[in-house]
Amino acid sequence: MDKKSSEKELLHNDDESKSFIKQIYSVIRENWLAFLFALIISLITIIAVPIVYSIETKVSTNNGSNLAWNVTGITIFNTTLLASLLPPESQNLSLGLISAIGFDDNSNLYIVDKTYHRVYRLNKDYNVLKFIGSANGLAGSDLNSLNSPHDIYIASPNKIYIADTNNSRIVCWDPSIGNLSLVYGSTNSPTNPLNSPMSVTMDSNSIMYVADYGNNRIVSFNINDKLPKFSLELASNQNNERETYVITPITIKYDTTMNSIIIAQETGYNVIRWDTSSTPAKWTLIAGSASSELSGTSRTLFNKVCYANVDPYGNTYVADCYNQRIQYYQGDLTKGRTIAGVILAKGTNPYLFNQPTSVTLDKDNNLYVSDSNNYRIQKFLTV
Repeated sequence: MDKKSSEKELLHNDDESKSFIKQIYSVIRENWLAFLFALIISLITIIAVPIVYSIETKVSTNNGSNLAWNVTGITIFNTTLLASLLPPESQNLSLGLISAIGFDDNSNLYIVDKTYHRVYRLNKDYNVLKFIGSANGLAGSDLNSLNSPHDIYIASPNKIYIADTNNSRIVCWDPSIGNLSLVYGSTNSPTNPLNSPMSVTMDSNSIMYVADYGNNRIVSFNINDKLPKFSLELASNQNNERETYVITPITIKYDTTMNSIIIAQETGYNVIRWDTSSTPAKWTLIAGSASSELSGTSRTLFNKVCYANVDPYGNTYVADCYNQRIQYYQGDLTKGRTIAGVILAKGTNPYLFNQPTSVTLDKDNNLYVSDSNNYRIQKFLTV
């Protein structure tokens, strides 16, 4: 009896299972379209969404909105490497204050040594060196010499424009030939000469702009006719509106993204943007003190601006040398973030500086800083 009951129970359970399966089949059959749609949505979520996120991440890196760097630098150039590459007659020279660095389209690195009156060109493998300037590191005024050069504008691998500061001139160096040619200043601008030009740049219309430091003004001219125009001039300012003149312009760069000029004012404690089409000429503040009276250590202030640069995405980089840091400003945001160095901390460690005086990027957006009082150039890899 017990055996028969058990068998009946098993048959009953089997019938219930079959009935349940039939019910499920019936539900699927009646609602197959909804189930298919749900399956497609699930596949999109699992497969497509990660692909979309990876594409967005890639795009944001390429357009410069998500740049970041390793905080530990790698020394790529110093006095030891310089000595190994110099000719025998220059072996006694050390590396002086590096006031500017930059790359050409062939990834050659240019180094401006203000102390020893030279501009070096180092190939991408860091094993071939060319330079313009005297072999003994002394200043001169002929077309084989420089006198405290401060900055360069690299138009092409064979056209390097140099702000030859203490000669009050702009010269052009062709490394394939070796000599300099006079562009502007000294004898070809006798009526209104330059006074300690610190920096030079050029826009897309072949208009050259010079940061005429000693005259507190910007000089511009077409590279072909050299007819000068004077802008943002302190001496001619009558209304005392601070945004109509410059004080100690130490760096000038052309921003291709906004067709405007970026100017760093050393003792103005700021970095500004000048729309050259503005009438009368006026600038707007990117970072620092609008009144040129405030220095500091906050995200919005500087303690002596030594250099400013702009990348192809319109982001600004500032060597805040007395604060021992490099500040990064995305677009025209006035609050920067420190991307290299530690505020007010001097040192020789890979993550510290002793007066950073210039900054640039290579094609891969790696960051380079001239750490002048440590007599080295540091490379910070992009991450």
